[in-house]
Parts: sequence; structure tokens; C-alpha cells
Amino acid sequence: MITGISDIRRIPRLGKIRLGIKKESAKGVSYPAEVDYFILDPETPDTKRREELVEHFKKLYGDKPKAIKIMFPPVPPELFFSQFYKRYGSGALLKCKGDGEVAETTPEFAEGLEKIGETDRGFIQVKCLGEECPYQLGPKKQCARMASLQVILPELKGIGVFQINTGSFNSIVNINSAIEWIKGLCGRYAMIPLTLMRVPQDIAYEGKKSKHYVLAIDQQISIGEIQKFVSITPIERALIPAPDEKKDDLFYDANGERPQLPAPVEEKASQEAPQATIDDEDGPQDPAKEALPPKEKGPLAKSFEENRKSYARMNELFEGIKTCKTKAHVKGYCEQMKSGGDLEELLPVHKDELRNKVENYMKGLKV
Repeated sequence: MITGISDIRRIPRLGKIRLGIKKESAKGVSYPAEVDYFILDPETPDTKRREELVEHFKKLYGDKPKAIKIMFPPVPPELFFSQFYKRYGSGALLKCKGDGEVAETTPEFAEGLEKIGETDRGFIQVKCLGEECPYQLGPKKQCARMASLQVILPELKGIGVFQINTGSFNSIVNINSAIEWIKGLCGRYAMIPLTLMRVPQDIAYEGKKSKHYVLAIDQQISIGEIQKFVSITPIERALIPAPDEKKDDLFYDANGERPQLPAPVEEKASQEAPQATIDDEDGPQDPAKEALPPKEKGPLAKSFEENRKSYARMNELFEGIKTCKTKAHVKGYCEQMKSGGDLEELLPVHKDELRNKVENYMKGLKV
């Protein structure tokens, strides 16, 4: 076994799950349009295999599914749910990528941006202005927020991840919030069966309201149901592929600009306002209402605070255990916690996790 190599597991990307389609106007111009369901788009040169995956997906969830079963892969959230501002040109590759504070680009694409440093890979660092970036303002919007969620579909044949791209403020907040409260409930977020949904929401864009379908994790399940998976230990280290950052034509046109096409004439009657892109939003209308947990809290959200406190207390107790330098000292410390009632502050799931942490810690002690 080779340290640093033999314990790594790689998870391949099997394709994408799309949130919209390309339509054609009465004048023959192609433009992106949001749909209220998930579309499986396998990445395989084998046509038969692709058809089998799509057919199986529809058999599991229906022709136009608004909810699918997923798992988060066993890697840090920044790897399976990357979130950046991205700018493209006429080609498929990135021109600039930033986090709201610092962006990386090359000299030819840094016009109008403040240089603040360089990287050892030959890129220059510029000040990222986020929503105030000059490439986001004006008629030609080349820069936009973009998140790439990579998930496992446990019921679909095949081992790997599928990527979902979204630029929606509300979808990003919903998924980030879900990751946090799931970890608070279970001590981890990876390899736990969840339901990912498309949820209708009225959102303002450029002063007009239109209906969009944001991503959200279903909370209407019991705590016992979700916590029964905690005893199943996932692999501790895995490598998922980096997000596919080639230009997505549902979010950027051939020139790398945000599509600004109105809906075809025959469809205007059914829309309150033309949709420029799949995820156009001015931002949250009321953060208190739109961030998870929702106003009508499900059982998971109601118990989030209790679980968060239990998880924090478990970590606090384990930090005390790590001050012990011998196995005898650890056992004595644990007896003190038990007799002092410290363990009664923990939920059963966190008691089990603390026990596993202590056992693994003791394995590393020589005496």
C-alpha cells in the first residue's frame, strides 16, 4: 500500500442534469428556456448506454421529474458544490473566475480590472467586484455567478456523479443551507439519501416578477429516517472530477454574453415577463423568507438547533479527549464525562460518532 495514493478513491462524472432546454423563436433564433423538471444528459459515446440511462431515469422518476433521489459525495462541499463568478468569451473556456474578492484571469482579459497579484501558474489576480463587476453591468453581461453541484444518483445504474449547473441565488442558498443542517443532524452530509426538488418561486428580475423553479432539498422526512444512515460509514477519501467549466450554452450565448432574448410572440401571453436566462434573479426578495429553513418548517428544520448544539458539544468533548496522551488517560477522561453527565447532552447519533472518534484516536496512541 502506498501512503497518499492507495487510500484515495476516484469517482467519475457520468454526465449532467440540466434545468432547461433550447427553444427556437418564430424568427428561427435559438434561446434558452427554463423548465420545471430535471433532464438527464449522460456523457457517454455509447448511444445504447446513453439511451438505457435516460430510460432508467424516466422509469424511476417519470418523464418530467420534479424530484429525484440524490446523495452528496464524500468530499468537502467546496469540491462537490463549487460557486464562483465566471466570465466567458466566444470560446468554451473560462476568461476569468472569482469569488467576490479575488479573481484569476490572464492579462488579455483583465482590461478595466484592478491587478492585485500573480499566481505561480502564470495567472494574474485581480480584485473581484462580484455583482458590481463591469463585465456584469451594461448591455453585454459576460460575467455571472455560477454554481456546479455534483451529486450521486443512488437509484440509477452506474457509479459516478452527475453535475447540475445553476446561477440561481436562491438555489445556491438553499443547497448551502441544506448541507449545514444535514451535517448538524447527522454529523456528516455525505452518502445520505436525500430528495432534490424543483420548487416554484416568484422572483423579481429587472423590476418584474416571473416564476422560476429553484433547487431545494426536501425536509419532509423524519429525523429517525435520515439518521439511520449515519451508522453506515462512507469511504473517507475520494476524488471526484473537477467541475466541467466549459461554457454552458443555457447560461452564455455564442459570444459569452448572458442571453437577452425575449420569448417568442406566441408565448408572451403566458409569461408575466420575458425570461433572459434560466436563473435570472435580482437576488433574494426577502432573505428571512427565502433562505432555508422555510417559513413552514419540516421536522428536520424544527430540530436543527437541537442537533447543532449536540454536534458542537460532541466536538467540544472530543477536543478535551485529544489532550490525553495515553490510553489510560483517555479511559479515565471518558469515565469522568460519563459520571458527570456530559454524554447526556448528546443525541444518540453524536454519542455513536464520539465513540468512534475516541476509538480511532486511541489506535494512534502507543501506550
